[in-house]
Amino acid sequence: MGSAIPLDRQTGFDSAHDGQHEGRASGCGSYRALLPAELERMPSATIVALKIADASQRFAGFATVLALPSARDLAEHLAELPVGQPVVVVCPDGDCSSRVATRLANDGRTVYHLAGGLRDWNYHRRPACGHCR
Repeated sequence: MGSAIPLDRQTGFDSAHDGQHEGRASGCGSYRALLPAELERMPSATIVALKIADASQRFAGFATVLALPSARDLAEHLAELPVGQPVVVVCPDGDCSSRVATRLANDGRTVYHLAGGLRDWNYHRRPACGHCR
């Protein structure tokens, strides 16, 4: 049986991550990239889904899902993001979400972005085939 990963009590994420998934924002904030398995352990997070169809269904079970057609629409929806709560930015491939995470981190928010985006999220959550059980 595998050992449990120690989780940070405030964020619910691995408190001893190796740092390879960190991003430093150009201002004072920083964000951390998450793997899909880490995101699953944080149902209290607010999801900001950029350019993702059916985002509320794909991320059902999370506290809040804010679906935006593009990163340009974020400014008019900032008031909808809870202050003091973790925000996870997701896009189709992970590129746009890292840039948006930088902007939000510069505003002093606790921010993460999903590494690999929706592509990796879907791969992680796919059903196992009958031969793999």
